[in-house]
Amino acid sequence: MSNFLNPENGFFSFMGKAFDMFVINLLWLLLCIPLVTIVPATTALYYTVVKVIRRERSYAVKEFFRSFKRNFRQGSIFSIIGIVAALVMYIDFRYAWLLTQEQQSSGSMMIGVFLVIAFLICGIFLYLCPVLSRFDMPFGRILKSSFFMSTKHMPTTVVLLVICMAVLLGSYIVPIGIFILPVAGTLLASFLIERVFKKYMPAKGESEGGESPEKDEWYLE
Repeated sequence: MSNFLNPENGFFSFMGKAFDMFVINLLWLLLCIPLVTIVPATTALYYTVVKVIRRERSYAVKEFFRSFKRNFRQGSIFSIIGIVAALVMYIDFRYAWLLTQEQQSSGSMMIGVFLVIAFLICGIFLYLCPVLSRFDMPFGRILKSSFFMSTKHMPTTVVLLVICMAVLLGSYIVPIGIFILPVAGTLLASFLIERVFKKYMPAKGESEGGESPEKDEWYLE
């Protein structure tokens, strides 16, 4: 009985993580409402999942808002770019679809081209938030790094896209799932993304860009 009441036993540890996941998922939903904050909110979601849920460092709410505020400016710009890109792709697909309805072969060809473009854009944004959460880079380099990772690690990108689509489909079929599926999908995706990240990061203890070697390198554990 004494072991069961111990707050560090497996049951309470699991329940604590489950509660943290629910809280950061709720914060993510609320902060995504303005739309222009989707990227900084998703960046904070990924950062908190990896640092707090997986690495068991610090506190969920504290780390979520720390990441959100730190990446707000760049993330908001990326959000606007993503929204504009989504609108342009929607218009392009609508136009191509109308051409197919008129039985014009060019419509089918355009749809094929737009699907490739949409896949590349989605691939960039699948990596963009994790990259933004981990690395301190200029605007252009974040885009370049996200594009590079998404194309170089294509099998991983495809699996990440499947996970994202599963979260969207699951939330559509079971609307209440929106309160847990995004964070669960982020947790699952983080195992793939962190494996990619380790290929581009210095070994633990090595300084990066003049940073102090005493820096807490929790992400390398």
